[in-house]
Amino acid sequence: MEGLNEIGTHQCRRWAASIFAKHVDSSEYLKRGYVGCYERSDYKSANLWLLEAEKQAEFLGAIYARHKTISGYLKSFFERRSRSVGRAVALDELSLIDERLSFAGSECKGSRVVRSSAAMELDALINIAEFHAKQGEAHWLKAYGKDVKGYDFLMGGKYKYFVTAEAQKIWAGYVVMCEYLEWVGVPCPVEFKNGETEQQMLKKIIAGAKRFGCELWWRRALKKKCVRMVEGVLREIGAVKKGEGGKASPYVSKWALGRWGMCNAINKEILSNLEMVNSDGEVGVFQDSCHCLLTI
Repeated sequence: MEGLNEIGTHQCRRWAASIFAKHVDSSEYLKRGYVGCYERSDYKSANLWLLEAEKQAEFLGAIYARHKTISGYLKSFFERRSRSVGRAVALDELSLIDERLSFAGSECKGSRVVRSSAAMELDALINIAEFHAKQGEAHWLKAYGKDVKGYDFLMGGKYKYFVTAEAQKIWAGYVVMCEYLEWVGVPCPVEFKNGETEQQMLKKIIAGAKRFGCELWWRRALKKKCVRMVEGVLREIGAVKKGEGGKASPYVSKWALGRWGMCNAINKEILSNLEMVNSDGEVGVFQDSCHCLLTI
């Protein structure tokens, strides 16, 4: 850009060039603002402006990096809103989106639990589900006093009847489970119906506690939560909209469609490694059998 080589000393120009190279996404804005401030005032004021603008660029870069899989959507939204309402307002709106795409209790860094993006990669989601399953099991064990993974309701042909002392521990575990799930933002797996007896409710709590400590249940719950969070944001910023000439998907975002295709590919690979044996002893690939059932 013309005028950059005329600003300040040689050290100033080297310092400014390093900032432009560091923040590629905001480099054009930084260059225009730097030159404009110099033309209105002097190189010292321009350096101060660039110093403050770099902090803003770093904040933007952190948001894009945190939500890497949908960073293209966020960049387009920010650029579009910057042109219509100004950069400051657009940055505030993007900050709100950043908060909406993050949820608590999602990742463990040593003994500290931090927030992560709902647009995380599938590998990260699996690791977080494993973390929550261990935490859920530990929370239940602390409240109830014993593990429920191998819990059997059938005791000598009759359903087990919970005595008052044990029932109180189960209810205590249920309260802890609900508090933890509310903190993460995942619905409780226990749903009561009108007219149920206390014993029926207690059995439901035990079944819910098994899910609370199950990694597979956490995977499904977190996946559903994350997809809904991201799709809700993408709909609002124009990534799911009809009549955009191919720039937006009409029903779901391209991110959600890509995530669905990725999950299907993983399932296909798993099924292709499984074999199925019928009553006549014939062996076949499980994936082929599933495909035949779906096409009937």
